[in-house]
Amino acid sequence: TETEVEGQHALQLTYTITDNGNLDLNPEEGSIEDPVGLATTANNLASTGHNTTTYLTIATILTTLGTITTVIMKRSRKLRV
Repeated sequence: TETEVEGQHALQLTYTITDNGNLDLNPEEGSIEDPVGLATTANNLASTGHNTTTYLTIATILTTLGTITTVIMKRSRKLRV
């Protein structure tokens, strides 16, 4: 169904899941573990509030610092021998 969310065009999709139905991976009564989800083929990711650029930058910096530290430690060990 076409709709608007906060003034933006959106599609409202609905599907039904049933406790202990065909796709429920959890046999416990009252708990549904359903591997089915809605997806899009667009190049835009959902806005989750998390900035992945920040996480990637931090990971890159930490990896670089770890590599530099390892190289320095190996060189200093060679000089001692």
